[in-house]
Amino acid sequence: MSGNTAYPVINCPPLTPDWGAQDVWSSLRMPSGLGCSTILSPEAAAQFAAQIFGLTDHLVWCKLRASMLNTWVSLKLADKKLQACSL
Repeated sequence: MSGNTAYPVINCPPLTPDWGAQDVWSSLRMPSGLGCSTILSPEAAAQFAAQIFGLTDHLVWCKLRASMLNTWVSLKLADKKLQACSL
């Protein structure tokens, strides 16, 4: 698909027990000159797509930044709690 468009292409091959390894390799072995992103989890693919949309949509960018800030704050609080318990 990336050979027919100038837009970003995100590969997210389904990982099945029978064909998982072959599906990943079919997404990774691209002809030279073609670029795409191969992402293994659907959640990460959605996150990547949102980051692309956030380049031009300020609302999407703000939601991504708020999510990152919430994650940072929760990690800081959990770290502080863990350090207090270990003393």
